Amino acid sequence: MHAEVKHFISPDIDLSDPTADFPDDDAVLIVALVGPKGGEGEESLQFEVMTPNALARRLEALGVVFGQGVVVVEHLRVGAVLDLIRARVERVAGLTWSDVARRLGRLGEMEGED
Repeated sequence: MHAEVKHFISPDIDLSDPTADFPDDDAVLIVALVGPKGGEGEESLQFEVMTPNALARRLEALGVVFGQGVVVVEHLRVGAVLDLIRARVERVAGLTWSDVARRLGRLGEMEGED
């Protein structure tokens, strides 16, 4: 069984324009709605996508940044970021959906995780 991204949503940016660029010091939340390939159902998988400048600013403010669900990109271009997340998520496979979901949880924050 493989994971499939059904679609993306974001409370921070408009994902409808794949050519949109954002400032080099930005960070945005992107949520992939993921389910079994060709199957019904979906769960949310959250990623915080940020540029190196945004990461540096956060490190300066907090002193530490934990990595689960953090994606650092040189340039925040919507289409390229969504393509990269989709490709990485859809490589995840397992014998059951529980196996797949556990592996996806290593990439980002899965729905229902603490």
